[in-house]
Amino acid sequence: MKPLSESWRAQRLLLTWTPVSLDLPVVTLGQVIDYLENDDAIDINVMALSLKVGALPTRSTERISAASLNYPIIVVKKGDQYKFVLDGNHRLQKAINLGAKSIKSKILDLDSPEIPEVFVKLFDPSLRTGERLKTLHRRAMR
Repeated sequence: MKPLSESWRAQRLLLTWTPVSLDLPVVTLGQVIDYLENDDAIDINVMALSLKVGALPTRSTERISAASLNYPIIVVKKGDQYKFVLDGNHRLQKAINLGAKSIKSKILDLDSPEIPEVFVKLFDPSLRTGERLKTLHRRAMR
């Protein structure tokens, strides 16, 4: 069990999810990374994942080409299905563009008994009614 790269963590600590209509705290990507830090990254089939998670960025070609595949993406899982990419959409698009068969991934399993309740409330698509989160506040770039 290897911890995530400190440089990757440092670059992403300011990425946050802010609940709009809920009485929940702000959640940072750093908190999610800390939660997943002892989980091993797994290889996920790129094409199968891209079909399940929906639209990916295609217009920000600079960010896609600059994305590093050295760092795992974070995928939200509910039940036995991958629901969306929480962090790493540009990396996944780069992997698609390069024709990669798999991509290193950390899985945020919303059914895990150890997962913080706030993560479930913020990231479970079945609990979303309307727009519940202010979209990502990006202050740190790759």
